[in-house]
Amino acid sequence: MTRVLSCSCSLIVFLAVILTAAAPAEAQNADQPVSREMVQWMTKAAEKGDPHSQAFLAYLYQTGNGVPQDLELAVSLYRKSAAAGNGPAMQSLGALYSQGIGVPVDQEESTRWYRKAAEAGDARAMNNLGARSARGVGMPVDFDEARKWYEKSAAMGDSLGMVNLAWIYQVGQGVVPDLSTAIKWYRRAADAGEESANLELGRLYLDGAGVPKDVPKGLAMIRGAATSGIAEAAFLLGWIYREGVRIERDEVEALTWFIVAAERKSPTDERPEHDFESTRDALRERLDPQRQKTAEERAKAILGPLSIKTKVG
Repeated sequence: MTRVLSCSCSLIVFLAVILTAAAPAEAQNADQPVSREMVQWMTKAAEKGDPHSQAFLAYLYQTGNGVPQDLELAVSLYRKSAAAGNGPAMQSLGALYSQGIGVPVDQEESTRWYRKAAEAGDARAMNNLGARSARGVGMPVDFDEARKWYEKSAAMGDSLGMVNLAWIYQVGQGVVPDLSTAIKWYRRAADAGEESANLELGRLYLDGAGVPKDVPKGLAMIRGAATSGIAEAAFLLGWIYREGVRIERDEVEALTWFIVAAERKSPTDERPEHDFESTRDALRERLDPQRQKTAEERAKAILGPLSIKTKVG
């Protein structure tokens, strides 16, 4: 049987995590607006040398939350926190060097910081180091090393580590293929709230691979991942509706999800298989203005208050 996912939609975090910067643990709530009082309190604590406050404040300056964005200051604060042994600050420096945020792009330096963070016990850095080992980014390709770090990351509860560990067992990368083990880790990641795991489980339910075939359940899981912000899930859903795979063909619904995928694609994701915009535009050209408008309205409802950058029609 040809797997539903033989379309151009490729797998998820295993690739994308290399370019994904995660907030340090101290800043996990810093994506919410931060008050002036909180900034003042954190600044005083950081000036006294508290590494957790330094990492938190660094993330605020990195993102411009509650303070003017200042990448140079953010890097300086991350370095101070990392020098005090703070693993999450080391992980953040790895991400900054990977993307060239506040520092020049330097994949070897990025890997060095990810390794320091992983050895300091940071679970997300363990996952990222595993991904780099598997892809040979800033280090030689080493599938055994990748598996080791994924296992450590997953054991510490990192949901991306669980997903990546599941994937290598699904495809047999450096291990004997074991779909039951893959499903076990996908489910653990999904239980931990990782929507990319629901995307992968949804694919398996559509195909009946390792689980009883259940098209409605598979579509619901993929739709949930797409609605939550996973661009690849939205793209896959659009592809399913465009091709009429397992369901009735619906080009308006397909365009809806292609629009969502293009809007939610990471600006750092330049993989050719993720050229969501050209797929969206090609389908748009085939639809009349009314159906284009309907798709755009549906996409806006899914995206919520976010504006659609590329208009349809």
